[in-house]
Amino acid sequence: EGMKVSGIRNANRKLLLNLSDFLVDTYCLGVKDAMYRVVSPEEFEYYRQQTRDRTPLKSVQQQRKIIETLKRNLGSDGFDFCS
Repeated sequence: EGMKVSGIRNANRKLLLNLSDFLVDTYCLGVKDAMYRVVSPEEFEYYRQQTRDRTPLKSVQQQRKIIETLKRNLGSDGFDFCS
């Protein structure tokens, strides 16, 4: 219940997507694990569909605040949340 996965993506200059996933502990308000990889738009759509098929999507406002704070602390502001 308190552990959530949130995804962030943005496009790079080669038209590939930079995909990041974060395991967020909403009770302790922290990022517990993170993953980063570069994928093609087709791979991203496959990944997103697999996620939707297995897990219903929910609002991520609390996780968003935690990850935005992490991004600011790391000096990054160029990512969009997946919808």
